[in-house]
Amino acid sequence: MTTVYLDKQIDEALRDAEPQTMLQRAQLVATLGHEGQKRSGGEPYITHPAAVVGILRDEFGIRDENILVTAWLHDVVEDCDGIFADHIEKWFGVHVRRWVLQLSNEVPNDCQPLKKAVVKQALLHSKAAVMDEQAVWVKAADRLHNMRSLENAKWHPNAKMGYARDGVLLANALTYRFFALTGSLHFPIQLVIHQQASELGVDVDEIMNPIRVPVDYEGTNNDRP
Repeated sequence: MTTVYLDKQIDEALRDAEPQTMLQRAQLVATLGHEGQKRSGGEPYITHPAAVVGILRDEFGIRDENILVTAWLHDVVEDCDGIFADHIEKWFGVHVRRWVLQLSNEVPNDCQPLKKAVVKQALLHSKAAVMDEQAVWVKAADRLHNMRSLENAKWHPNAKMGYARDGVLLANALTYRFFALTGSLHFPIQLVIHQQASELGVDVDEIMNPIRVPVDYEGTNNDRP
């Protein structure tokens, strides 16, 4: 979709679509915002937020509408010219705006591609330490789907491996944040991300052993020293 007056086009679409649930409205905004965008593997970009919603709802039993709405919208401010945080607040409220911004990274446009990727990952890890629980769930599902999609991504093999290794570290950071917010180390997406990284050829034990990150493999707290 053209970026000219994108917000007005979405305003009209939301009015015409009334009445709808907030989740249906979020899906509509994401579909219109990402129209014409492609993933690295060539599939329509909207398949990504749809998959993130599916991971949260179908694999991890998330029914919180705010989390699922945020999952639909998690890339629109960062990737869709013409949609800004103020629009998210207007359409979905101040809390969804907050969580979408926690999931968005603003990197200077004049960065070289490699430097831009490094800066983006650094920003992401720093944000993980202060995310709200809703954003933590979405970020973990987002990374899990991206890692599952690496086989089709048109990336250099070293870039794929680096991204998968970073996924392990990010999952650890999100688990610590989840613990800080809830008092529980049972953050089930962490283990699934570790398993996915292992399938991609990452030596997860080599990453985990030196830093002794607690992992709940059995569904109970595991406070290893």
